[in-house]
Amino acid sequence: MLIKIKNRNVSNKIAHQMIAFVVVLLIFSASFIDVAAASLDVVSTGENYNSMGLITSQVDKTYFVNEYLIDKTGWDVPRQNCFWFGNELATAYNIALIDSTPYSGLSVPDMLQYTYAKDFTKTKSYRDRWNDMYWRINNIIVDVKSSCGYASAYPIINGKQLTMNDYRNLYATILNTKTDLDKLLKEIADFYDETYSLANFNSSSSPNKFNSNLFGIFRSAWLGLGNVIGSIGVNSESSHNLLGFSWSSDSIKAFANSISGVIKTFAYFIAVIGFCVNIISSSLQYELLTVKGGVKVFAGVILVKFWIDLSVDICIWVLNIINNLAYEIFSGEGLPVMSASDFTVNGADEVSNDWFDFIGAIINFLTGWIYRLPITLLLIVLIVCVCIVFIKIIARCFELTCLVAVSPIFFATLVGEATVPYFKKFVSAFLSTAMYMVFIAITYSVGTSWINGMTAISPGAGLGAYASSFMTVLPKCLVIIGICFIMVKPPKVLTSLVDG
Repeated sequence: MLIKIKNRNVSNKIAHQMIAFVVVLLIFSASFIDVAAASLDVVSTGENYNSMGLITSQVDKTYFVNEYLIDKTGWDVPRQNCFWFGNELATAYNIALIDSTPYSGLSVPDMLQYTYAKDFTKTKSYRDRWNDMYWRINNIIVDVKSSCGYASAYPIINGKQLTMNDYRNLYATILNTKTDLDKLLKEIADFYDETYSLANFNSSSSPNKFNSNLFGIFRSAWLGLGNVIGSIGVNSESSHNLLGFSWSSDSIKAFANSISGVIKTFAYFIAVIGFCVNIISSSLQYELLTVKGGVKVFAGVILVKFWIDLSVDICIWVLNIINNLAYEIFSGEGLPVMSASDFTVNGADEVSNDWFDFIGAIINFLTGWIYRLPITLLLIVLIVCVCIVFIKIIARCFELTCLVAVSPIFFATLVGEATVPYFKKFVSAFLSTAMYMVFIAITYSVGTSWINGMTAISPGAGLGAYASSFMTVLPKCLVIIGICFIMVKPPKVLTSLVDG
């Protein structure tokens, strides 16, 4: 009997354990079904991932595409803004995903797929931010759809009718998200450009491009110098004369006439003083009492009035003759026979790019600049020389303007023999300054012709590519430097011809 009771207790205990096990199993199964259902919901949204975990699915624009089903009658501005700018946000995201970003010709997946193998950590950060942007825009589309609805009446959400303030808040969220999207796209594009440039770095590209740009500057300056000589020579008023301002004789005359009132008044004062000196001098020599002496003194006063009034016109007339002479001498020679390729040289990289794609590139970059430094310095010297010539021409134009402006004062010294030496000094200074453009025209034309007629000089055997390139352009560059030196400081033997 005792044995039966024991067996019954054991059976009851086992039965209770079995029931408890079944209950636990049922609870676990229910939880598993819930998790599976939740997982199924996530997958059912349709997002796809590429091999690096980037969401490549477009956001759903069905609500915006089916615009014809929506009655927008009576929609206020905030509600319309939510619809239109929400559509713009979704469109910008999808375009960057499948086509190209505003900052690059590649799509986001293509750029990040490239950088993934180069910089995994930074690429993963951008991948996570892009995935987060996908969910943010998806949520905004859901909010726009529920807030704008399909009818003209304001939708009711959770028993509450939406207000204009709700639409303004949603509109602000859309704009902030659009700003964040543009910022993210730019950062990804910049990261891609940086990674691509580093991985495909060419040690000779940057120095050669820099030298090519320097040659372009020199070329523009040299041709501009020829334009200045030609336009001043034909008295052109075109804006390319010099620094966008016309330095022609007409411009000089206009300035001189603008201050002629003050200058001529002082000139008449000088003439009166000279007349008094002549009277005193003639009286002491008793010439004033003779007919010849009287005519000489008083005729000089009458003539000096005409000299003062015509002084500016006389100077401009002389200046035009000299400028026309310079133009006739100027043959219109343009740029010397040189091109940007003469100042660029391609050599083999010293070090092959390593596995990290930047150590060897940095070494090649530094060596490339060192090898091309002499050519770079030579181009800089050429540019500086031409700029100095321009400065000299500007100074010459200022000097001529000042001389023409004050010319009535020195023409007033013709009133008598005692003051005539001052007039002679003025004429010498004026002609020396005016003839400077003739010297420049001769030097520019002859020097350019010489360069164009130079025979190519062999750099010699045994030189490397860099040394050979430098020795090839050096002779022509030396001639150009010599031309600029003569333009800036004409030889004394030339200037002394007109200095008197």
